[in-house]
Amino acid sequence: MNDSKLYICGKITGLENLNVEKFEHYEEIYKKKGYIVINPHKIKENWLEKEWEYYMHNDIKTLIECDIIAVLDDWSDSKGARLEILIAQQLGKTIIYAETEEKFDYELTINGEYLNTVNEEGSKNRIKESI
Repeated sequence: MNDSKLYICGKITGLENLNVEKFEHYEEIYKKKGYIVINPHKIKENWLEKEWEYYMHNDIKTLIECDIIAVLDDWSDSKGARLEILIAQQLGKTIIYAETEEKFDYELTINGEYLNTVNEEGSKNRIKESI
């Protein structure tokens, strides 16, 4: 039995049904592997109708308590997912791609109004959106 806490990180805002099906799909996969899975859709405080910042506050509090962050493939299109990844990296959390379980290979940094991403092969990407 694996007692590691795993947090699912991906895009929610702006997607049909808030991407619930994708999050639940990976929740089931990782539960079957024995992880204690944290799905942001199932954080009790997130059942309320509040602003984005409220949800992020609750998600980040929960993410901090997790051992592993499993990143969905839509992470780069999500301000919230990028913020969660940045925090997880700064805290030294293990970050993997949810689909492959391979090590997440981007390092996120903030440079003024840009969020810089660099993967292990040196491929760079600048996302012009402050977080």
